[in-house]
Amino acid sequence: MKWAILNLNLGQKAASILVASFCLFSVHFISSIFLPSQETPYLLLSMGAAVIIMTATPQRSVASYKAFFLGNMVSALVGVFIASFDLPMTLALPLGIGLAMSAMALLKCEHPPGGATALSAIMGGEKIQALGYAYCLMPVGLNLLIVGAIIFCYRQINKSYFAE
Repeated sequence: MKWAILNLNLGQKAASILVASFCLFSVHFISSIFLPSQETPYLLLSMGAAVIIMTATPQRSVASYKAFFLGNMVSALVGVFIASFDLPMTLALPLGIGLAMSAMALLKCEHPPGGATALSAIMGGEKIQALGYAYCLMPVGLNLLIVGAIIFCYRQINKSYFAE
């Protein structure tokens, strides 16, 4: 099976790279304007993988809006839930991934970067864990809204290629 990104022409590859980069720039820029004193990370590392999937492999089920939004959000909820138990990392990390994968499969919203979203809640340290379930709103919700809006606009401009 070929990866979808290999099937892109040069222009589509360049556009995907530019849009993915713009998504990450926008998350950091917009977050830093509206939340200048926030001490938690603005940009989730899982968004790096998510923008690649969303821009370069749009026909795959993991690149659907449902998978992107719901997969990341349910994984964030699982991560915060596991983190609340203050378990040793050797138990918390595999439990977090396993439960996040199970929840995404149950809801039919598998999005691989969601696993990293769950792990970020577990491994994020005191500042992230102090947020509790607010982590699901900021940074997760804000990241999803900004990236989702940019991807939506990009897909609208390129409807023939990004048909879901």
